[in-house]
Amino acid sequence: MSLENVFLLFGSLFCLLSGFIGFNYLSRHTLPKPLSAIIIYALILAVSGSFGIFDWHNNDFISPSSALAFLMPLLAALPIAALIFFPLNLIFRWLISFSLASFVLICFNIETILFSNLPLWSNQLIVAFLWSIVATGLRVLNGEPTLVVSEILCSGLGIFILSLIGAVPFALGLTNACLFAVSLAFLLYNWYPPALSLKDSEVDLLGFLIGGQLAWCVAEGSAAPAVILIMLFICELLFALAQKLTFLPAFADIKQDTAYAKAVSSGLSQATVASHFLRINLLLVLFGCFQVYAPNQISIPLVCAAITAWQLYRLIHWSTLTSGIRETNQAVAAELKKNFAEIKKHLNKDK
Repeated sequence: MSLENVFLLFGSLFCLLSGFIGFNYLSRHTLPKPLSAIIIYALILAVSGSFGIFDWHNNDFISPSSALAFLMPLLAALPIAALIFFPLNLIFRWLISFSLASFVLICFNIETILFSNLPLWSNQLIVAFLWSIVATGLRVLNGEPTLVVSEILCSGLGIFILSLIGAVPFALGLTNACLFAVSLAFLLYNWYPPALSLKDSEVDLLGFLIGGQLAWCVAEGSAAPAVILIMLFICELLFALAQKLTFLPAFADIKQDTAYAKAVSSGLSQATVASHFLRINLLLVLFGCFQVYAPNQISIPLVCAAITAWQLYRLIHWSTLTSGIRETNQAVAAELKKNFAEIKKHLNKDK
């Protein structure tokens, strides 16, 4: 067995078992509560750092890389981890995330090219912006901690599978295999009823970690699979923001504007919602891997966006969903008309 496979096997088992023990210990003792994300982060950094020190190979990276450049997205999360214990507003946390992401991509020359007609630094800033949005936007799912961790779990699983089929380097696959393992430990221990919760600042750390891994996917030519892997988060964020930006009083709390929150408030159990989200994410993992062999970068992501939006609509209207497509389209149109009427009424009242 090669040293790389040893790292993969024992690193994943180490993260799974250590994570389970750590979460169990945390729930049974009087400790500072925002430690779940710290446990996840510490385990990932320990395994990936050991690999970078003892068995680094650069030959399967497309983007010019080094062990330090590979580890920098993880090391840059140290300030985010430290900020868990400080009450800071969201804008300041986003600025810190964007600054750290920009520093990592530009100073270590990680070639994250999304648009070939733009200079490299512009592409790096765009990816840094998207990275920071993932870092601070993932908290929109934090009404239920299992939803956040299932998002991390499936992203880690997807990137690991991408490494097995040669779409991303082995080092990236190792990190995400460990991310998948420790997230699995959290879900196995913390499934309903949950024993642990996550603060929004903890979710920022987890979002920064997965954002860094997705940025590496972009650098390695797998931007479309990366988008597909977090399509559920993207749809939930856009859905909640679209309502928030109407400035209607009914949509004041962005976490309550998500599909999962609406489903729970209408009577669906939290465990059922979490299971539904997990199934959608696993389906997106499958599509993300198929995207590697797709003839273009647009078709499958658009299909995934449509499927995810439809599944979220079904989740919201689980108790009254009609069976026919025509009836469903009519219901959607009626709901949009109602929302526009409310916005118009609200604007007229402010005059």
